[in-house]
Amino acid sequence: MKQSNLPLIHCQNISKTYIDGANSVEVLSRISLLVEQGDMISILGSSGSGKSTLLHILGTLDQPDEGELYFNDLDLLSLTPKQQANFRNKHLGFVYQFHHLLPEFTALENVAMPLLIGKVNKTAAFKKAEEKLAEVGLSNRLNHKPWQLSGGERQRIAIARAIINEPSVVMADEPTGNLDSKNSQAIVNLIKQLNKTYGTTFLIVTHDTKLSEQMSSVVNLSNGELAEECSV
Repeated sequence: MKQSNLPLIHCQNISKTYIDGANSVEVLSRISLLVEQGDMISILGSSGSGKSTLLHILGTLDQPDEGELYFNDLDLLSLTPKQQANFRNKHLGFVYQFHHLLPEFTALENVAMPLLIGKVNKTAAFKKAEEKLAEVGLSNRLNHKPWQLSGGERQRIAIARAIINEPSVVMADEPTGNLDSKNSQAIVNLIKQLNKTYGTTFLIVTHDTKLSEQMSSVVNLSNGELAEECSV
């Protein structure tokens, strides 16, 4: 995608309400956010604040009830589900609190999966997956399956999988939420290293203030609304 002076991601007046029987719960209320290339933004909020819902909408995994969402000048909400899936595969990477690795596959196979889904030659996909695993310090774990690895190692594999397509943005949902303090800091250091080396944009939702303090900016989400953004 050619360079643009537009924000990398721009959402305007994003709202989302869930219906539970006769009750309705407004999760997001007219959220607007700008994300520039190379940003490391933390969306900080307590459990139930709507931060995961916001991340899913920004990543085209969920649809808002109203609002606008652009990637550069591409209107993401106008795309068909298939077009959104192709967009995600090419431009976005995802990391979750629970790594969501496929248990029957090795670390190498898990990391290569986005390329294989994108119809990349198996030999080329595995070669690049091996390179990414080396980048995250796991070149000695290529043939291990998830159950043979520690929590920190599994999360590193999830990050390697997220960056295999060299995405513009990695969206992370509580990436340190299931780790001890030592492994949490190792993951934060890896995120910062990837941001510095490749200029990868990171958009992270978390309740972890220690993680947020190490990002370039923090946005607080409370009662479905964003507080004013502040630099760290």
